[in-house]
Amino acid sequence: MSTGIEALRKSGLFDACDDALLEQVLEKARERTYAAGDLVYAEMSESDELYLVVEGRLRHTSALLDAAGVDYDMPVEPGDVSNVVRFLAEGPSYISCVADTDSKVLVWDAQEAVGFWDQHPEIGYRVVTAIAKQLHQRLQQMNQIILDRVSWGLE
Repeated sequence: MSTGIEALRKSGLFDACDDALLEQVLEKARERTYAAGDLVYAEMSESDELYLVVEGRLRHTSALLDAAGVDYDMPVEPGDVSNVVRFLAEGPSYISCVADTDSKVLVWDAQEAVGFWDQHPEIGYRVVTAIAKQLHQRLQQMNQIILDRVSWGLE
């Protein structure tokens, strides 16, 4: 099994795919490598790409939140995806993504992915459901950061 297929399986986004379908998913992806410290995408930039970490680690940061006194620093490990909000909606990203270590990622363009999902709606449904779960987890993490930040004065 290729490293790309292993990463797809680890992500949980493509649980409904057999190896033949995963190969088709990989054909739609572009592979990119980043050296530690490289910017993957910048806060307030527009991108409709979805990033899946294959090797290494990325890190989400936010200058806007840091300026507001909220320390936002979230790792993106192998099997995790990045830029999911921007992938699903229009507008700027409110976080930056930087390679924390030398990293290899798979990248999909939103329109290409949607075209693939149209051909395989059972996969599209499961991918969007998995993305929604990841968004929910990240929202919970953000809520905890905010709660930790303000709760000290509430006791």
